[in-house]
Amino acid sequence: MDLLKPSDNKLALKLFGSRKGLIKERLRQQRAGH
Repeated sequence: MDLLKPSDNKLALKLFGSRKGLIKERLRQQRAGH
């Protein structure tokens, strides 16, 4: 799941509730190696 894809952004924002939450999750996934 690539959260950087524009088509996924709205879904991701719904899941994480805010842009800050999305950025934090994105960074967490990068650290996890995905």
